[in-house]
Amino acid sequence: MNTMKPMTQQEFEALVSRQKAHSDTEPPADIAGVDLSSIVFSDRDLDGTTIAMSCFPTMTFDRSYSLHGVTWIGNEISDCIFVGVGMNKCEVLDCVLKRCVLRVVSLFRGDLTGTAFEDCTLEDLDLSQGTCLIRVSFTNCILKNVKINESLTLNETGDFEFDERGHLRVDPGR
Repeated sequence: MNTMKPMTQQEFEALVSRQKAHSDTEPPADIAGVDLSSIVFSDRDLDGTTIAMSCFPTMTFDRSYSLHGVTWIGNEISDCIFVGVGMNKCEVLDCVLKRCVLRVVSLFRGDLTGTAFEDCTLEDLDLSQGTCLIRVSFTNCILKNVKINESLTLNETGDFEFDERGHLRVDPGR
């Protein structure tokens, strides 16, 4: 991604508060095009927040966080860990996740359209509960106990791709 503007903790918290208040009388509380590397998610309740075209480096989201209904668009998410976090009804659209770990993440009715996972580990995930997987790719990823649908659970390492209809293609380059 291009060089992004660093955001202060105070700026970030103010924008998250404005997004949660959702006032039509105030200007939009856009969190976009920023580097979030110095941000500490002290509130831990990011439900319903929108972050676009930004950089999330080396963050950990665990059970103490709530990410239900987040909308993340075009973000670069690197070296992050998601363990036991709820992300139901999230939209993680056209993002790139590099070297991330997703373990026991709740993605009920989540939308991952256009997202690319590179060198990631996904463990104990159930993507069969309405998770949208259109144009989603996994490159050099480890999938352990990842339930795709009622009849398919992956325990594989390699490349996987979901096409424009959400159908799985294993090792798409072959």
